[in-house]
Amino acid sequence: MDVGEFLRKFRERYVYKVSGEETVTGAAISRIARAGVVRREELVEDLVKLEAGRTGDDPGRVRERVRRVIRFVLHYLRSAGLVYAREHSRKSYIISTPWLLFIENVMGNKWVNWLREKAPHISESELVELKSGLSCPKLRAVRWASLVRRSSASLGD
Repeated sequence: MDVGEFLRKFRERYVYKVSGEETVTGAAISRIARAGVVRREELVEDLVKLEAGRTGDDPGRVRERVRRVIRFVLHYLRSAGLVYAREHSRKSYIISTPWLLFIENVMGNKWVNWLREKAPHISESELVELKSGLSCPKLRAVRWASLVRRSSASLGD
């Protein structure tokens, strides 16, 4: 399974409207800061299948590695304001569009075109900075947080 296929399945399976009543596919994620819910253990298990199949490593070792990575990423993204614990639980999280785009970064810079289309008020220089100037994911996530706050305000959220 390639990354694009995984992301499509991730969106179909894990992204829900906050009410939990209706699934939101990737095509329906049309505004910056639209929230969804991700269940950590389900995400871990799918990532384990993907990684173990790709590398041929022992699933138990892969699971521990994936859990550490997910724990680190969720902790960092919570502190950046991109994900929020749901109902004081560490088992599921409310996620925002930049979280999906953060994951999608491994596919390249396709998200830049998406952002240009969905948020035309963001300047070309900011897009160039996101596309080429910030190679560190942590800095990119912080930059996303500031863009999202500004974009959400201008979109009336």
